[in-house]
Amino acid sequence: MKQFVLSDQSNEQEGPIYAHLEPIVDALLKAGNKLSRRQRWGSTKEGFVCYLEGPIDFASVRRDFVIPESIVLSEQKNLIACAKTWATIYGSIPRRGDL
Repeated sequence: MKQFVLSDQSNEQEGPIYAHLEPIVDALLKAGNKLSRRQRWGSTKEGFVCYLEGPIDFASVRRDFVIPESIVLSEQKNLIACAKTWATIYGSIPRRGDL
């Protein structure tokens, strides 16, 4: 059964502004990906960010979640971003020598 990802945190759930993306991070970590920073979420001038060591498994995200239009899945940039809260999950980015 697919999980619904809420479009944003505003009035639909309590917690931090990125809380609606937590089920996706949980699923990616459960599938074997790892955090690339000590903290799960950090903040930058662009918003809250979660960095993963491995690439995002977009097939499993699409299979396991109902994604609202406000959530952008970018396989090209290896990220999942919320257009409403500016919270972003980043998969690993290949180093120049790996291309």
